Amino acid sequence: MDSKTIGILGGGQLGRMIVEAANRLNIRTVILDAPDSPAKQINAIVEHVDGSFKDYDSIVKLAEKSDVLTVEIEHVDVEALKKVQEKFPNIEIYPLPETIKLIQDKYRQKEHLISHDIAVTDSVAVEANTEEALLKIGETYGYPYMLKSRTLAYDGRGNFVVKDKTYCKPALEFLKDRPLYAEKWCPFTLELAVMVVRSIDGQVFAYPTVETIHKNNICHLVHAPARVSDTVAAKASLVAKNAVKSFPGCGIFGVEMFLLPDGDILLNEIAPRPHNSGHYTIDACVTSQFEAHVRAVAGLPMPQGFTDFSTTTTNAIMLNILGDKETANKELEICRRALEIPHASVYLYGKATRPERKMGHINIVSSSMQDADSRLAYILGDTNIIPAALQPKEQPLVGIIMGSDSDLPVMAVGARILKQFGVPFELTIVSAHRTPHRMSQYAIEASQRGLKCIIAGAGGAAHLPGMVAAMTALPVIGVPVKGSTLDGVDSLHSIVQMPRGIPVATVAINNSTNAALLAIRILGAVDSKWLTKMSQYMLNMENEVLGKADILEDIGYEDYLVEKANLRTQKRLAASVIGVGKRKVWLDPNETTELANANSRAAIRKLYKNGTIVKKPDTVHSRSRARALLESKRAGRHMGYGKRKGTKDARMPSQVLWMRRLRVLRRLLAKYRDAGKIDKHLYHTLYKEAKGNTFKHKRSLVEHIIQAKAEALREKALKEEAEARRVRNRAARERRQQRIAEKREAFLADN
Repeated sequence: MDSKTIGILGGGQLGRMIVEAANRLNIRTVILDAPDSPAKQINAIVEHVDGSFKDYDSIVKLAEKSDVLTVEIEHVDVEALKKVQEKFPNIEIYPLPETIKLIQDKYRQKEHLISHDIAVTDSVAVEANTEEALLKIGETYGYPYMLKSRTLAYDGRGNFVVKDKTYCKPALEFLKDRPLYAEKWCPFTLELAVMVVRSIDGQVFAYPTVETIHKNNICHLVHAPARVSDTVAAKASLVAKNAVKSFPGCGIFGVEMFLLPDGDILLNEIAPRPHNSGHYTIDACVTSQFEAHVRAVAGLPMPQGFTDFSTTTTNAIMLNILGDKETANKELEICRRALEIPHASVYLYGKATRPERKMGHINIVSSSMQDADSRLAYILGDTNIIPAALQPKEQPLVGIIMGSDSDLPVMAVGARILKQFGVPFELTIVSAHRTPHRMSQYAIEASQRGLKCIIAGAGGAAHLPGMVAAMTALPVIGVPVKGSTLDGVDSLHSIVQMPRGIPVATVAINNSTNAALLAIRILGAVDSKWLTKMSQYMLNMENEVLGKADILEDIGYEDYLVEKANLRTQKRLAASVIGVGKRKVWLDPNETTELANANSRAAIRKLYKNGTIVKKPDTVHSRSRARALLESKRAGRHMGYGKRKGTKDARMPSQVLWMRRLRVLRRLLAKYRDAGKIDKHLYHTLYKEAKGNTFKHKRSLVEHIIQAKAEALREKALKEEAEARRVRNRAARERRQQRIAEKREAFLADN
């Protein structure tokens, strides 16, 4: 990959992982440290340098074998590095000795950051290591405050909390013979960290913001990404990048920060090397922090996005493995439990165990932080239930987003349409104004997550669809949501009037149904499965309309409106109140809303009085037949109804009822046949079924006809598809036989 040899000052676990990353790129590495150090254990190809990274002669030996020098720990002899640079003008040292010198002194580091407008905790140098000086600081900052060593401090070593005046003397005894500075107490809520890579030409690239949890001043857990809002994460990333930009040179920098209760971020300190908080990048990111450091100091390419998570759903937890305080090697039991579950990787550093010594770390990577937490609980022994591997979820093809949960009733209608078609989708809240970082992340990563279309609903100013369309190449469908003031017209105009070059397909106000159907048609352009389902949906709509038309023509518009409004209860109550049959009750079709609210006899009486409910007039019949019947009765020649008094069919013979029912159904069938609504075959089938008790009334017959026609159309479509498939297969067989015959003839001709 590169002919350069990288010399590393320090052979601890960070150097070990730098060597691993360099080996994958075929870059030679030489280590300066004590014999059998962790980094030397895994690289026996070259002859390393035994010695101290604070010794000038040892650094010279390392420089003689290297093209580039870098550090895995900042506590090196900077003056020796400067002399080496003078002796070997062509050698490159990263980070620059000046940067290392500046960061070694934590108080000078803070002064440098303040001069570049980076917010840090208030601090003051301790002029003399005396109780009087500490008491004076206590009067200024109050208690408690943090007393720190300016140099040679890491992992909390070199820090002391001065809780009150009585702690001044113990603090001086604990931090004796060191240059000190004091920090005002910082009541933070979370500790955040960002790994930042700086290239030789000054470009900076930030890894995701993570949350660190410390125990006894040593990093215990790292949650990636940090469990904070997108705005806080973006703000922390910006602070870290601005801080690293202020230092010359290149390489990777670990930036630790405090998140305050009011949302402000204060920078704590910077490490000019790979950092414990970045170990998760080995498994969770496109490029690990160690490979990024090698690329930076070797001048290798660093493309856009190489510091991102491997996937848009990656969540990771890093657990530090420390030497047990009581039993040697007991910490290995945690490593063994990690090997028993999927999605957990163990990294041991090849060190002899000591209490509180960093022996290794475990990376847990999953698609959800909740799942990663359950695996961590098993590793730590909090539970004995082994977490199962996550079942892969169906990849959503359509994303439904809205600016607020008040838009959910409107957007839920479109979601039901997608669910009806079986289209996998996701639904969430993304506000263009209240969560701008979340919106931009959603839009930018949408195509990477497999989405093919986005439906965005918004009310009021309705910037969401347009902003999303400006950040993604996917088709975006805007749904104007009706507001409380301008009835959604403002939203409609906002979405429709997009500038040239940023197209947003816009549907009618509150019409998420059409948005979902348009999304399905977009999917159908590349997958015929959705096109077939859309064709069937359109056919069902046609059959539904034809069925409604038949019923409307059959029962009339007034009864149709009553049936559609489901006013059967009101009609029954009205018939009871008026004292007539239900067929004698007329309900005003223009007052269906008021009628639907009438659920009591008192309400029905009120509507009867004001004319909303009317008793139909009695039908006038000729009395001539009635008079003739009465005359025949008086003369004793009665042959009409009622002759067989007391018998089963005295008033209405059942045979007559059957005859009348058959007559009604057969007339309807003849009417439909003459109008071309049914063919002669269906007419013949239904004519025979009407002679039995299959259809009790006209409505059941009409519904059966609609279903039969729909089924016939479906069978016809299936037959056509099958026939087309047979034709294609037959043609394919013929082409294959023709190719075989041509090959056979060519073969015989050659022989």
